[in-house]
Amino acid sequence: SVDYTWNSRLELSAAAAFNGAGIDGNDIFFLGARYAVVDNARVGLNYVDADDSGEGKTIALYGDYTLADGRTNLEAYIANNDRDSNETDNAFGIGVNYDLGGARLGASLQRDYAENVTADMGVRFEF
Repeated sequence: SVDYTWNSRLELSAAAAFNGAGIDGNDIFFLGARYAVVDNARVGLNYVDADDSGEGKTIALYGDYTLADGRTNLEAYIANNDRDSNETDNAFGIGVNYDLGGARLGASLQRDYAENVTADMGVRFEF
């Protein structure tokens, strides 16, 4: 993999795995970019080609925004995957995290490629 950051605003990444899990021809490629539009808002675009393994090609657009309080972060994504067995080619989600100072309260709502809608909520502690 190769990663590059320019001026703390633009992040670029590329990676490849060949014969993943020891399976001949199981090759996966990744390209990604994230840009800080302003100090508290970023957008990104990822591309994954896992077609050789039957997982298809995926492109995802995502972003996050930290509110003025500096503790609340909103996140969202939309992704498209062309795998033949998907019910739908589009998945999307939205989430929120609140910094409690040493812990974080988070929640999200998302729909996957099987058109299942899931929600989660929890607390993450950092030591």
